Amino acid sequence: MEKASYDLICIGGGGAAILAAINAAASGLKVALVSKEYPGFGNTRLAVGMAACPGLLAADTPEIFAEDLINSGDGISENEFVQKFSKEAATYVETLENLGPIFRRDENGAISDKVVGRLGGHSLPRSIANYGGGVLLGASLKNTLWRYGVDVYSQTAALELVKVDNKVCGLLGLSLLDRGVVALKSRVTVIATGGCGALYYPHSTNSRGAVGDGLTLALKAGAILWDIEQIQAIPFGLTRPRSMIGALCGEPSTAGPAGQLLDGRGGVLLEAGINKMTRAEVTRVMMKAINAGQTDPCGGLTLDLRPNLKLENSEQIYKSIRSSGIFDIVKIAYGLDAYRWEEPWSVMPTFHFQLGGIKVNSSGETGVRGLLAAGEIGAGLHGGNRLGSVALSEVYMTGTKAGLYSVSYISKNTKEVDLDDQAFEAAIEKPSREWKALLSGQGTHDPIRLRSELEKLMWQKAGPVREEASLLEALTVIDRLAVCSKDLAINTEKVFNRQLLDAVELNLMLPAARAIVLSALERRESRGAHLRRDYPGRSDRDFKCHTYIEIKEDGSFKTGLEPLIS
Repeated sequence: MEKASYDLICIGGGGAAILAAINAAASGLKVALVSKEYPGFGNTRLAVGMAACPGLLAADTPEIFAEDLINSGDGISENEFVQKFSKEAATYVETLENLGPIFRRDENGAISDKVVGRLGGHSLPRSIANYGGGVLLGASLKNTLWRYGVDVYSQTAALELVKVDNKVCGLLGLSLLDRGVVALKSRVTVIATGGCGALYYPHSTNSRGAVGDGLTLALKAGAILWDIEQIQAIPFGLTRPRSMIGALCGEPSTAGPAGQLLDGRGGVLLEAGINKMTRAEVTRVMMKAINAGQTDPCGGLTLDLRPNLKLENSEQIYKSIRSSGIFDIVKIAYGLDAYRWEEPWSVMPTFHFQLGGIKVNSSGETGVRGLLAAGEIGAGLHGGNRLGSVALSEVYMTGTKAGLYSVSYISKNTKEVDLDDQAFEAAIEKPSREWKALLSGQGTHDPIRLRSELEKLMWQKAGPVREEASLLEALTVIDRLAVCSKDLAINTEKVFNRQLLDAVELNLMLPAARAIVLSALERRESRGAHLRRDYPGRSDRDFKCHTYIEIKEDGSFKTGLEPLIS
């Protein structure tokens, strides 16, 4: 077993984890980053790379931006979080550029109102793209890790957070390179593992590793989850070929001012003005038609952008939207005519972003001593819906604040954060033994088959539109899969054993899936990204609040409702 001690451990390989790590390391802390993938990969690498930068237009103000965020959140965003974010967001583009990625410039080399775009739900243009998209962003962030001397444990899965005296003091991990166990002691730990979209594979834009494992790690450590039923579907995902189902091919703004959405019979569902709607609004219309069976042969609907070509400024509109790169994949999937908007293409909602997550404050505190959270896994900012391009700004804010707060916490709590090796050794003995037995591979079930069954179940029974009967069916199957997940057949290969990773992720996916289903049952209304067929209306009287999930000492899940804080 490999062992080491750090001031701070960041779990995750995306923007939030890396930013937390480098900000803490720059202040002199000894920092490690633990990631299942190579740093800079995952959802960060898949991102289009647009950031919200309010204030580029003279008419835009932090107050207007905050109002857009509150309206988008459908009543359950935390106001204090929103206000702080809206006031600071304008600084993030410049600060990110100091790390490497360059954002678009006008003819004078300036970031101005000439290069800014307006995405769906924003009242004003304030979104700006970098030149290299997520690939450049991920590579730039990865390079900073080496520059700041962060120890990187890549291809390493976090199995469990270690607690002593109700304080998180490190983690137990598994190296996917050689099957070795890793025990890392820390004064502070930051979870920044991203979202849970891969629970719905293939109907997701997320990377294969975004399975909600951080939610399970946090739950088992004593954290509370808020609004985890709120998972944003982006309206325009590919429906074919099979290998590309769920891939992102647009969002409301890319429909242009005249684009139309048609059902399978050619009837118009939405026409001019889609580009000003939020993702949740468009998804709601689409899922109503899909559930009514009004689909095309691929099970989706038809996005027709040809009306844009009849406008006087059609060339400018096309070039502006194409420059974001968001629908480049259409050329590969559907051909050049579709890419040129000369023929319509098939689309279907695809899960894109985890809106709910770990209950945190604006500094990243989770309520569990020694544990912070950053990035997509934290709740509070978005509420029931996320505005496009806000995620990258959020990653910078929460990652940076978590790293800096770690420095402050350690300096103010010197006695509390020190832990002797003997106490840590005693704390890892039981989980080490249990995980070793689970992953020995002497059981019956193939983990990939169980995982695939879970993914299919979540899409069919807890997908974009839910109802009590299907959610209760999902819980029954999750119960059965949980039993099977403790009886796995795993081959003995030691070097990057994919079956081993599937076994680890399956056991971390199941509690996260249960939390989503229980929260969806708890919110008996339709709000934001959460749509209930049996409760189609929004009820502010009963549900203008957070759903919460926690695990009790006996291992059972406790669900309920919690008032908004601000």
